[in-house]
Amino acid sequence: MVGTRGAGDPVGRRLREARQRAGMSQTDLEAASGIPKPRISRYENGHIVPSIPVLRKLAAGLGVKPGELLDRG
Repeated sequence: MVGTRGAGDPVGRRLREARQRAGMSQTDLEAASGIPKPRISRYENGHIVPSIPVLRKLAAGLGVKPGELLDRG
């Protein structure tokens, strides 16, 4: 199930930061994770929050652990 939150969601921010550190575009992450680019954009902008299975796919596509994308504080 996909949750909703306001802009600036920490998970979305961490997702964008991890993607940029990896030198990937949203299109690159779409290819690597199987998650559609429009959804990646919505996650990064804090419009929706990825489910745990989606978070795992995104993390795998980025080559990071899922915990690195979660809010730690």
